[in-house]
Amino acid sequence: MIFSSIGWICMLLADMSMSKDYNVLRKFGFSDGDVKFAFADDEFNIVEGKTKIHVGVRAVAWTRSVANVSLAEIIALQDIVDIDAYVADNTVTERFVTGFDEFCDGDSRVFFVNPSQCNACEDASTKMVRGLIMPTVFYFFTFKNDWLRFWPNYDVNCQKVMSFFVGSITIALALRTFFKYRNDCFNSFREGEFCFYSNSTIAKECPRIYNDEAEQPENATEEEFFEQVQKATDISWSKIKWDAGNGFILLGTAVFVRLFSMLSNLTVPTPSITRDRDEQWEYERLAKQQEAAKSEYFLPW
Repeated sequence: MIFSSIGWICMLLADMSMSKDYNVLRKFGFSDGDVKFAFADDEFNIVEGKTKIHVGVRAVAWTRSVANVSLAEIIALQDIVDIDAYVADNTVTERFVTGFDEFCDGDSRVFFVNPSQCNACEDASTKMVRGLIMPTVFYFFTFKNDWLRFWPNYDVNCQKVMSFFVGSITIALALRTFFKYRNDCFNSFREGEFCFYSNSTIAKECPRIYNDEAEQPENATEEEFFEQVQKATDISWSKIKWDAGNGFILLGTAVFVRLFSMLSNLTVPTPSITRDRDEQWEYERLAKQQEAAKSEYFLPW
C-alpha cells in the first residue's frame, strides 16, 4: 500500500512535465540541458553566455544568461578589477518558454537538434501526453485494489488478479512513454562541443579565438587575433550537455515502484478460505445456521 502511494505520487509529479509554465518545467522537465556558447557580433565583440534548458513533453523552458561586456572592456579592466566578478555583475538573464518549433530553430547561434530530426519532439508530443495521462489513471485503480486488500471481506483472489492485471497495463503504458521520449525526442539532441555556421551547418574547424590558449591578444599577433575574430562572426562555438530531468526520473521511479508493488501483491497470500473448499463449505454452513437462527427468533408466536 505504501509503495502504491509513493508510485502514484511519482506519477502525478511526472505529469507536471506537460505544463507550459516556466517554474514547473524547470522542476519537472524530462531533460535538462546545460549550454555554454560564444560568438562575435558585428562589432567584433566576443559575446559569451550560458543557457539552461528544461525540456517537457509539450514545451521548453529557457534560462539564458549573456555577459553584456565587450572585449575592449575586458582588456582595459583586466589589471584593475576582478574580471569574473565584473562579468557576473554585467550579465543579463532572460527566462521564457517556447514550443518545440522554436527549440528546433536554435538559440544564440546554437542548434540543439539534428536537422534530419528537427520535428521529432513535436511529432511525439501528443503521444507522450496521452502516454502520461493513461498510466496515471490506471495507477489509481491499482491503488484502489491494493487498499481493498487491507479488509478481510475484500481480500480475495479476484482483487489480487485484478491488481496484477491493471498494474501490468500501467507499467506497459508508462514504459511506452519512457522509451518514446528517449528514442524519438532525447536521442535527437546534440551533445558535445560544436561550432556552427549561421545556417546551422557544423563547421569543420573552430576559430582559435574560442580556444583558451588563444583567448588573449598577447598570445597572438594583432593581425592573427583580428582574423580569428572575423571568422568568429560567421562561426559560433557551443558546448552542450544533457541530463535526465526530474520528470523523467519520477516516471522511471513510478514504474519501478509499481513493479515492486506487483511482486509484493503476488507474494502476499489471500486468506486460506479463498483457496480451501472445505473452509468455504464450513463458512456457508455456519452462515446458514446463523440465518436460520435469526428467522426462528423473529417467528410471530
